Amino acid sequence: MPATLTPDEAFDADIPAALRDDIMTAISEAAHMGEGQHGCVHILGQDRLDAINVRAQGIVTVEGREYWFVVEDGNWNGTTLEGWEHSGVQTFGPLPRTQWALAPRPDLVSDAIAAGRGPFLVAKWDAFLSRKDVAEIPGKYTYDRMMQPGLLIERHYREAAAKYGFVIVGQEQADEIRARLTEASKHVETT
Repeated sequence: MPATLTPDEAFDADIPAALRDDIMTAISEAAHMGEGQHGCVHILGQDRLDAINVRAQGIVTVEGREYWFVVEDGNWNGTTLEGWEHSGVQTFGPLPRTQWALAPRPDLVSDAIAAGRGPFLVAKWDAFLSRKDVAEIPGKYTYDRMMQPGLLIERHYREAAAKYGFVIVGQEQADEIRARLTEASKHVETT
């Protein structure tokens, strides 16, 4: 197969059409279950991005043949194949750990964008992050969720962030929010 195929195209080329929905469902469900064997899917590594979103890599066995994959699944982007054995675009190995960050609650972001006050919210965000007790939340969250994963840890840090008007998100998502706030204010200034 040519190395120019996307992961979705490679999946479609390898998996018979009648099995595609069932195989993708099995991959999606197994990704949320974590490492180990789950029917025809074996998850080798998992990174839980939040309570609903997960990224995993593994092997799926279809009609006696094994295929390697990397998948992200959840409410952010649905089920997205980031890598499939023959697509030639992925690297398999340990998943990079999510870098956690604080971002303003979505309702605060929406309100700031609508009011053209993106820079003010960014300044307020930065002011809070300059406080040691706030700035330490993502690092402590990362450590504790790795050492003692569970709902108690999730709830504790979500509440700690919420106390300051923040949510815990991946660094990439925090960067996107910051860019949206900055970009939205430019549109308001020029109109």
